[in-house]
Amino acid sequence: MLSPRCSPSSRWCTSLALSRYGLRAHFHGVLRPGWCWLQSRFLVIGMAAVDEGGRTRVALTGGVRAPGRAALVPFGARRELEEAMTRLAARVT
Repeated sequence: MLSPRCSPSSRWCTSLALSRYGLRAHFHGVLRPGWCWLQSRFLVIGMAAVDEGGRTRVALTGGVRAPGRAALVPFGARRELEEAMTRLAARVT
């Protein structure tokens, strides 16, 4: 669950994510028209959306920031992102 705090005039946002297991992550990110990039100490989430003539294409990515590594590790990201897309689809249909 994300609880974002974004100012309409600001390009920056912060958010607190709470997991079903009680874990918390404080995200700081960039919010632009059509996309958002959020990162915490150990997690990264990217979201984008674009209108395609009456339909909307949505993209999500995420992963774990591993200390000492230049790349993201998509540990558990696929399942969580698929669940998020399923919840989004249920809300818009």
